[in-house]
Amino acid sequence: RIKNTPEELATYSPKMNELLDRIFDDFGLIVCGWSSSSDTALRNAILRCPNRRFTTFWLSKGDINEDAEEIVNNRKAELIKIDSADQAFNEIKEKVESINELHRFHPMSAAVAVSTVKRYLVDSRQRIRLHDLIRDETERVCNELKTDRFKIDGIKFSDELFQKRMLEYESLIQPLSSMLSALSYYDNGENAHLVTSTIERLANKPRDSGIIGLINLQLYPALLVFYSAGICALSSNKFNNLKYILIEPKFKAYFDGEKEPIIGKLNVYAVFDQGAEILVPRPNAKTEHTPANNYLFDVIRSISKDYIPDDVKYEETFDIFEYILSLLYCDLVQGSGSLPGRFGWRYKRSQKFLPSEFIKNGIKLGDNWNFLKSGFFNGSADHLSKIVEEYDSRLKEVTRGWH
Repeated sequence: RIKNTPEELATYSPKMNELLDRIFDDFGLIVCGWSSSSDTALRNAILRCPNRRFTTFWLSKGDINEDAEEIVNNRKAELIKIDSADQAFNEIKEKVESINELHRFHPMSAAVAVSTVKRYLVDSRQRIRLHDLIRDETERVCNELKTDRFKIDGIKFSDELFQKRMLEYESLIQPLSSMLSALSYYDNGENAHLVTSTIERLANKPRDSGIIGLINLQLYPALLVFYSAGICALSSNKFNNLKYILIEPKFKAYFDGEKEPIIGKLNVYAVFDQGAEILVPRPNAKTEHTPANNYLFDVIRSISKDYIPDDVKYEETFDIFEYILSLLYCDLVQGSGSLPGRFGWRYKRSQKFLPSEFIKNGIKLGDNWNFLKSGFFNGSADHLSKIVEEYDSRLKEVTRGWH
């Protein structure tokens, strides 16, 4: 059973060779503390493997010998320098536990879902399948949100817990958010209602008692869809789709049960509110003027990259989107209320306020501007002009002293 001498290690039985061939063909390898010099039969088994479908990682404290180098080159292995095996494997263990804890999806899962959405969109006969695909993923997310993984009471609150919970929400919503972003970017309007129903579904908080910061954060998955789908629709000038994201979704008010615009409930300040202060999504963000908006800017970037590859264009689109949100909030929710986004400080030293320029250039087109014809601001350029004037005046007061 045990082979020690070079003669014993030179050959294996046919059954053992068959088993090793299957293992080295079907699995990746982590090699640590093995010189390979004496294990002739084992080395030969690795070298005769025809495929390299999975990665080999070779952990080494120093330089490797010629026998090991031959295997590294043959398997196209990743050579990793380590201080000790104990340290290396403890770090691997911690990272695996972190991944498991977050239940992160393999990156391909979102990519496959997006490809499926694109395939269904080009064929009107696939509308039912598209509906079922979005519905099933929405229900999977909503059911997971009700589990103890996302409980909000009986736990000690901290900034670290808050930030960890955000990462868990981001992981859970990633496939659905990616799917709806693709739909919003490409769809001709026939399926935009699916985004509306999904946002409304996600905006129902599973729990209403517990830590207030975590109660409000339950809306974070809906906010991510709100932003990612909205920005993608705006970038492709699909204003009708944008309407189904920003205007059509409604929620029932607690005090009278009347349906109200979702934007009153689904905005950065409502989601990150803890009563006396706005919670910060990452360490060292308390000195920022708009820490939550800045964080969303980074998170949404990964989703929008396929649709807005240029970084400058993405930043412009993000600012215009948040400016439109602020104007809608002023129009539909709270009169002269203000929701300053990143644009509040980004253009302080600039003579040209890009988001406002976008709106004002559209107003010059009058009521025929496609944005207004889609249903925004009562379809009236005069009404929009009034809202812009009121909001910009309020914005100057709120951001006075920002730099």
